[in-house]
Amino acid sequence: MFLIRLTRIVPFVIFLAILAVVIYLIARFRFPSARAKQIVIDFFTVICVVLCIGLAVITLLTVLDKNTFAVEIFGSFLAAAVLGLIVVRICNWSFLKKYPQYKHRPDEAFVYTTWRKIKDFLRNLKNNQPPIR
Repeated sequence: MFLIRLTRIVPFVIFLAILAVVIYLIARFRFPSARAKQIVIDFFTVICVVLCIGLAVITLLTVLDKNTFAVEIFGSFLAAAVLGLIVVRICNWSFLKKYPQYKHRPDEAFVYTTWRKIKDFLRNLKNNQPPIR
């Protein structure tokens, strides 16, 4: 009976697999292979977390409403989302083991914006210092 319920999520899993391939191909066209894999892993981490949270809330609401049919459907989708999240995290672990340079994200570049120039100018006026050019 449990396997029959899980067959309801097959189109959902197929859609996610096709989405992964499309995102990888687009990212591969623009970036190196390792970076494309990192993009797919990051994307699916976010998607699976959002799906897990949303489906957990929906499943909880259907449990409180005592709608067993909806609980079975959304529970199956929640199980698939949690399993997907576990698979994505295992893939991330394996990816970082193979490419350890991707473990640390690069820092953002410091941009000296107009707002920062105004802020520094006002600070220098306050401290009676000549403006920096």
